[in-house]
Amino acid sequence: MDLPDGARNTALVYASESGHAGCVELLLEAGANKELHGQQGSTALMAAAESGHLAIVQLLLAEDANIDSQDSFASTPLICAAEEGQVQIVRLMLEAKAEKDLQNFMGHTALMRAAYNGHADVVQLLLESLADKDLQARHGNTALLFSARDDHVEVARLLLEAAADMERRGDRGNTALITAAEGDFFQLTELLLAAGANKNAQNEARNTALICAADRGHVEVARLLLEARADKDLQNQYGSTALIFAAHGGHQEIAQMLVAAGADKLLKDNFGHDALVYASASNDLAIVEMLEEMAPGSAAI
Repeated sequence: MDLPDGARNTALVYASESGHAGCVELLLEAGANKELHGQQGSTALMAAAESGHLAIVQLLLAEDANIDSQDSFASTPLICAAEEGQVQIVRLMLEAKAEKDLQNFMGHTALMRAAYNGHADVVQLLLESLADKDLQARHGNTALLFSARDDHVEVARLLLEAAADMERRGDRGNTALITAAEGDFFQLTELLLAAGANKNAQNEARNTALICAADRGHVEVARLLLEARADKDLQNQYGSTALIFAAHGGHQEIAQMLVAAGADKLLKDNFGHDALVYASASNDLAIVEMLEEMAPGSAAI
């Protein structure tokens, strides 16, 4: 009964994954081992939780299956259910006192996986159960940073309402606001600014949200940041400003907005070049003319 197949899965794991509640009940009555790990280390409870088979999860928990068992990646049944957005199963496991903040090998918790995949209802449940909203995975990512990566605005809103730390830093030292600006996520940027995110935070390369928006040509996000009075003249590790990036990239509307907002047109990067030099090198005549009109003393190539 407990003999595994070539993939190391037992009959109980297969029945649990496939949603065959009757078979699961028979196997449990016959004494099948609930804790044997199958392919990738999944137990019957993990397989049922991930696949969304509530009745089978209830059967296994009633038989005292290990609610916090971990697979080959150290993921738990709660992490598996949260990642797949299995709301009822997550609720059941929380009621059964599953450990909310266990982390897998990547440092991910159930809350992080739900946030990453945009499962707002699961995130709400976990927050109500006081899951740690500011735990950091590898590279420093939090649930809020994971929600920002894929523009999950409602998830981010829930986390902010729960007072998640907006200034934690993840990949490349990015904050949630820098991540939103890089992705051209207007609503998320607006939400973070309204919540008081540091608009002048700099990542490992000393890029700000405004620099990232200017570099990528994200006009409306750049406008939001300027309206929020983001510092127009901060320089990154190479001395580049938002205006230099806009000029170099040919982003005319952003360059115009920056100049109109009073950005310093004469600031030079570490190579001694200002915005006009880069606009000239790119042969962007519209930006060249604008910068020459407003900065007649600046030198071009």
